[in-house]
Order: sequence, then C-alpha cells, then structure tokens
Amino acid sequence: MTDDFEDFFENSIACHVCGSSKVVPPVGNKNSPILIVGDFPVDEDVTTGVPMTGPMGRVLRQELGHLGIDIKQLRRMNLWKHPVNKNPACFKMGVEEVLREAKDRKIILLLGGDPVKLFVGKSVMDLNGLMVESSLYFSCPVFCCISPGVVYKMGNGVGEIRFALTKFAKYVQENNL
Repeated sequence: MTDDFEDFFENSIACHVCGSSKVVPPVGNKNSPILIVGDFPVDEDVTTGVPMTGPMGRVLRQELGHLGIDIKQLRRMNLWKHPVNKNPACFKMGVEEVLREAKDRKIILLLGGDPVKLFVGKSVMDLNGLMVESSLYFSCPVFCCISPGVVYKMGNGVGEIRFALTKFAKYVQENNL
C-alpha cells in the first residue's frame, strides 16, 4: 500500500467546494484498464486516505483475491471525494472526477446503488452481476455489483457479490485486462 499512501499525500488537499479536509483521492495503478467506483469513503477510508480500505473494501479485496485479481493493480475511487454532505456542488465534483478517471478505461465496476443509478439509470438490484452499456457516460463495458458493505452491515449478500464479481473477473481474464 505504500504507493497508495504516497499518492494520497501527494494529492491530498481540502475539497475546493466545501473545504472538507477528509478528501480521499483515487488510488491504484493510474494506467490500469480497470476502474472501480464505490459510493463514498467511510471513516476508515478517511483515516487511511485510501478508498475501499474499510469494511466494504475488505470484503471486496477478499472476494476479488479469491478470483485471482489483486485490487492494488486496479484504479479505485468513490463517487464522493469525501464523506457525503448536502452540497450538490461537492457531488458534481465527484461525478466529474469519475468521468475524467473513466476516460480510456477498458472496463468499469460500479459498486453500490448510487453509482449504478447515476451512471446506468437503474437499480443495482436489477443489474447486479450484469455487464451493461452506459453510452451516455462511458464508452466501455460497465459491470454492476451491490455494495460489498451489504455483507458487512447485514451479514448476508455474499452470494450476490460473488455472483457479480465472478462475472466481472471472467470478463477481465477473458479479455486479458
């Protein structure tokens, strides 16, 4: 995780919209053909400065690891750059950053209800495990997955997450990404 932390400290600044100092920037391989987009940073993510290190991240890392994918090799970020607030300009800034990060990627994995609803226009429960197109936003295939945080919070849902991530991993492996 050294590179992640170096990247964080190199890019760590307060939110230029609301002034929050709890910004969690994108991390991972900047040249990865794969982008993972979650909802928002949780307390542990804010503390470490790295997205997807909290409970959701642990589940995601474990499940992808079982499928032969090292999360550290992927570019990852959240829709919100910092914990959620009521400022629509902060949300818009996060959306714009996701769109910049998505440019030239070969595949995008959307985790959770907000990213799926925003970028695909449907419920994550209707699309879990499916590869869809989002020509309005992204020019590459998009996989949808319920948030791995569901497993942590509710103690169930691991089957749905495994289903979605297995399909995602199969596509990644078949396309040598």
